[in-house]
Amino acid sequence: MPNCDAVFMHDTPSRNLFGGDQRFNALGCVRVQDVRDLAVWLLEGTGGSRDHKAIDAGIATGDRKDIRLALTVPVTWVYLTGCATPDGMVHVRPDVGG
Repeated sequence: MPNCDAVFMHDTPSRNLFGGDQRFNALGCVRVQDVRDLAVWLLEGTGGSRDHKAIDAGIATGDRKDIRLALTVPVTWVYLTGCATPDGMVHVRPDVGG
């Protein structure tokens, strides 16, 4: 997912981070929960075996493999430092990324 801001989506060995309320442990990157499910979905129609087992085998090699997706998938990043709660209150937080 080339981009001029060096923002990437990736897995993490720190599974406990997915359960936390604060998700800003990797500034500039986005941790993807169930990344293998995302990979299976993205790789539909690219030919070859693209199930969880095949993806795990590819990861195990440690080699990079570029695969052109059958369909373009637009990605839009939205970075917010505030949110609204169900009671209608707006909460603004400091920008931890600066």
